[in-house]
Amino acid sequence: MEKFKFYIKWFLTSLIWLFPLLLILDIVTKWSFNNALVIGINSQGQAISNSITVIPNFFYFEVLYNKGAAWGSFSGKKALLVTISLVASLLIGGYLIWKWKKLSKFNKVCLLLCLSGAVGNFIDRAFYKEGVIDFIQFKFGNYVFPTFNLADSYLVIGVILFIISTFVDEFKEKNKEIDKEFDSQKVEENIKKAGLNEKIDNKEKTTLEDKKDE
Repeated sequence: MEKFKFYIKWFLTSLIWLFPLLLILDIVTKWSFNNALVIGINSQGQAISNSITVIPNFFYFEVLYNKGAAWGSFSGKKALLVTISLVASLLIGGYLIWKWKKLSKFNKVCLLLCLSGAVGNFIDRAFYKEGVIDFIQFKFGNYVFPTFNLADSYLVIGVILFIISTFVDEFKEKNKEIDKEFDSQKVEENIKKAGLNEKIDNKEKTTLEDKKDE
């Protein structure tokens, strides 16, 4: 029982719970919107979807099946995309395991976001014949931003935050090195000053002794 409590406590404090939580949230939202909005599939295999207006002329929910990658690139190349998604998931997961103890909590969250996104879209590409289920849509005037899902959001947010964090960490490390060099220079200067003061004191003592002898 004690071991079970220990593992539960470790699981909750280690942030690993974020991965299954985000992944389940991605799967559930895709399934829910697909079942709620799609009324059929056309001859091209694309969803015939109803639309939910969240903010008029800006934010909508509408299902779109994406058989490619971002912006519909590599459309129809399922085997390639499944392989890329699988390799990406394994690389991110492997890196997390390898660097887990050295990573900051913030970087762990970033990589868990990336892992959840990669695995979420891998599941769609590998097991759903229609492709990845996208349902979040933004419109800017006449421009319609490519429809996406939570897994895409996880990936984009995770990658951007991880890159920013990496630059910030490098900047901090450089500042630490500069501070160390500055401190070491100060120490050297103090040692030199101490040595110089000691020489002056010795000279003054010698002069006083010579005067006494006279």
